[in-house]
Amino acid sequence: MSVSHNSILETVKSLKILLTKDEQKKGKKFLLYTAFVGLTDVLALVTVVPVLMLAIDGDFLAKSSKLRKIYSLLNMPNESTFLITLIVGVVIFFIFKNSLAIFIQNKLQSFCIDIVQKFTIKSFNGVISNSFIETLQKGSSDLFQKVHFNSYLYVAGIVLPFVNFIGESVVLLVVLIFIIWFNPTVFILIALFTAPAFYIINRTIKNKIYNLGLKTKGIREETIDSLNIGINGIADIKLNQSSKYFIDQFIQKQKFLLECDFKSYYYQQIPSRANEIVVLLGVIVLVIYGYFFSDNPGNLRVIGALFVLSVFRLVPALNRLLVALMKLKLYQYTAEFLTQKRESENSQDGKINFEKSIQLNQVVFYHSEKQEPTIDGIDIEIHKNSIVAFVGENGSGKSSLFRLISGIYSPNSGDIKIDGVKLDDSNKMDWQKKIGFVHQNPFIFNTSILQNITFNQEYNPENLENAINNSGLKEFIHSLDQGINTIIGEQGSKISEGQKQRIAIARALYKQAEILLLDEATSALDTKNEDLIINTLLNLKKIGYTILIIAHKNKVVEIAEYTYEIKEGKIINERK
Repeated sequence: MSVSHNSILETVKSLKILLTKDEQKKGKKFLLYTAFVGLTDVLALVTVVPVLMLAIDGDFLAKSSKLRKIYSLLNMPNESTFLITLIVGVVIFFIFKNSLAIFIQNKLQSFCIDIVQKFTIKSFNGVISNSFIETLQKGSSDLFQKVHFNSYLYVAGIVLPFVNFIGESVVLLVVLIFIIWFNPTVFILIALFTAPAFYIINRTIKNKIYNLGLKTKGIREETIDSLNIGINGIADIKLNQSSKYFIDQFIQKQKFLLECDFKSYYYQQIPSRANEIVVLLGVIVLVIYGYFFSDNPGNLRVIGALFVLSVFRLVPALNRLLVALMKLKLYQYTAEFLTQKRESENSQDGKINFEKSIQLNQVVFYHSEKQEPTIDGIDIEIHKNSIVAFVGENGSGKSSLFRLISGIYSPNSGDIKIDGVKLDDSNKMDWQKKIGFVHQNPFIFNTSILQNITFNQEYNPENLENAINNSGLKEFIHSLDQGINTIIGEQGSKISEGQKQRIAIARALYKQAEILLLDEATSALDTKNEDLIINTLLNLKKIGYTILIIAHKNKVVEIAEYTYEIKEGKIINERK
């Protein structure tokens, strides 16, 4: 009980942290609606009892003072008309309460979809703002788990079960209070015979389901990872004829996952069947008590009829309540993940200005503590509105240095300062708004030039025009029949390498970046396109841009005001 109690308290705590005030108000309304539907379910069962008793006992109207009052109040001509009126009333009430339940469930579903999407966006942003190395090391399966599964399972495994728990608790509580009020002795007898059986059955099953859930949590990620490996490496798998190995690896993990999932489903069916037997035991206790010990069998017939009818609502209610408690315990890790992300969001809204220089002070970086440093004690200053080139052999640390300057990597020791302000997690996001990163193979997706430049940012015509003009794309776009709306193919397959680089530069300019980082951006270009990019960079410097270049070609390096040669993570030469 303590575990379930703690799960409920932790759930309430997480909901207060994760939901806005408006969302909390909506959630409270849904709890009230669900509780009200639970009450109507109990009331519906109560209304069936007099109808049944009138149908099977011709003297029941004479025995029941409450029914006689209703009979007189409605001024019924005879008992048959009264019975038909009651039946019609019960049917109308059942239609009303079930229609209401369906309507509330539909609204709750829409509310839950909105919450899942909200948490997914926050989780995705959280993963993106995490350490780049940590994200790469954990892989795509961990990313999918955090972005999709955690958001979905929090709502499906925490929010909805909590709502169900409240609703079903109301049903059980009202029925138990009614039985205690009607005949405390009957309640005590039924509780003594049935409660231990309920506890043993459901405690055993709940533990089995919980343990299966813990097993599938890890294997689910491994299964996704195994599938990703098979898909991403499909070319090599075909050429090496090793498909059987990868398929077997995936099937083995999938089989274990399916076995756990279906076992969990199997175990969830057991309580409902076993609880029916326990309820039957309660009915037998009621019959024995009424036959041998009760002084008023008539009243016991009424409560017996109500008890039997309640089985149709109480057993499912009890099962759903116990499953809800199990899920609250099982998926509590999703609440922990989302609340941690929420708390970390508040520390990422710092601002940073760039008016003078970027300082790297004895910066050291390594991918793993067991490896030699990739960047080893670099100490330089980069002035605003300058062109700086970094040269060196492949693997010397140039690209890692760019990732450090852009905030994608964080130094293991030393620091990076912008105008004297240390770059850290609190201001990194604002800094990255000022940076445009142009790779050797820029990311181009299969849509229009316009969408590749704006990159799904808010459309700004003035920014777009400046980006096109300053990147040198204007003439190229005007030469196309569909202009800026031209679809350029997967990875820019319909345009030249030079135009891809220009689009990447235009993308950086559109977001109003102040600093351009070009990582081997001209290495795959012919002389003509290289000259065009060089002219573009010189023009950008004239209007105030700071440009950092990684290059091997002398022609590109020659436009730099400062050139740093890097070897084994250290600067071995500096030229002006």
